[in-house]
Amino acid sequence: MSEMQSHLSDMLENLRKVSPKDRDLSEYLRILELSMSLAQSELEDLNKNCHKNQIKLSVKSALRYLEKRKDFHVEKLLEMR
Repeated sequence: MSEMQSHLSDMLENLRKVSPKDRDLSEYLRILELSMSLAQSELEDLNKNCHKNQIKLSVKSALRYLEKRKDFHVEKLLEMR
């Protein structure tokens, strides 16, 4: 668990210990901000990984295409000889 997740978990646990009438709205807002920040960070990580995978697939596809084209050009060159 990341440091932010641990901190958020501790904040939620502390909030549960306080009676509802004594809870501070600012604490709820802080927890919401941390949750949103954590979600944004995780989304960015997923996006980076997705982009890396798309690049890998594109490169593999391009290499397969070039391999096919190479065979075609080699055959044409052999025919021209």
